[in-house]
Amino acid sequence: MTQDLAARRTGTPPAAGLGRLRTTRSRPSPVLLLLAAAVVALVATPVVFIVTELLAQPDGSVWQAFWRPRTQTLTLNTIALVVTVTTGTLLIGLPTAYLIARTDLAWRRGWQVLTALPLAVPSYVAGFAWVSLTPGRGFWGSVIVITLVSTPYVTLPVTAALLRADTDAESVARTLGA
Repeated sequence: MTQDLAARRTGTPPAAGLGRLRTTRSRPSPVLLLLAAAVVALVATPVVFIVTELLAQPDGSVWQAFWRPRTQTLTLNTIALVVTVTTGTLLIGLPTAYLIARTDLAWRRGWQVLTALPLAVPSYVAGFAWVSLTPGRGFWGSVIVITLVSTPYVTLPVTAALLRADTDAESVARTLGA
């Protein structure tokens, strides 16, 4: 019955082994729900304990720790690192994805593999290699390592999106002045 319906909608017979299409949505089993609840409880217990212990301090020492000059410096450094790495990753990843997807780049497949290569190296290994090979251990060394390790997270999905996107829409946009 379902195969006839699929053939009528698409005009082609269904693939072999398709079987019956599932139309109803089943509820998760109670065992699965119990297992999920146990995992959530296992993860949440230490966090809840730490938060309740911190908030129970009568002298407010927890809140004072948030306003120490050292904490503020670390927070600002972290924000600067995030903004700089994000900018660098976008400045490297977007043009690279465009070159791979929209130009007649020689050895396109090789470039795709090279851009994905940092995913094969764990970030802590890349950081250790950077510290071992160069004297730069400060802010800019961190920016370089994290940017290079993070670039595939921009390049790969953007390349895939550009390869799937219709080039006719791009041509129409150019004719309209974009």
